[in-house]
Amino acid sequence: QSTWGTIAAVTFGLYVPLNNTSVLIPIITGAAESLLDRQRVEEELFEVITANQAALLEIETEDALVDSLVARMRERGTRPRELVLGGSGPNGVRFRDLQRGDVAAALDVLRMKQRVSI
Repeated sequence: QSTWGTIAAVTFGLYVPLNNTSVLIPIITGAAESLLDRQRVEEELFEVITANQAALLEIETEDALVDSLVARMRERGTRPRELVLGGSGPNGVRFRDLQRGDVAAALDVLRMKQRVSI
C-alpha cells in the first residue's frame, strides 16, 4: 500500500485502496467532469483569443500574454472546476478561481492543436 501511495503522490495521481471501493464512482465521475471542464476552459480561451487577436498580437512577452488572457477570462467570470475528495459538491467537484496555470496549460493545448497562432 505505501509503495502505490508513494507512486501516486510522486506522479500527481490518486491511490484508492480496493478496500475503499465506495469512493471509486465519485472519483471516476469527478475526474471525468474535471477533464471536460478543462476542455470548456480551452474553448473559452479560444473565444477570448479570437475576439482580441489584434490586441494580443501586440503583447511582447509570453508572461504578459498569459497575464492578459487571465485578466480577460476572469472578466468573463471563467471559473474552472476541480475534483476534491470529500468535497460537498456533486461527485466532489467544486468551482475555484481561475489560475495562471490553467490559462497557460489551455494555451499550450490550443497551440499544439494549431488552433491559435499567438
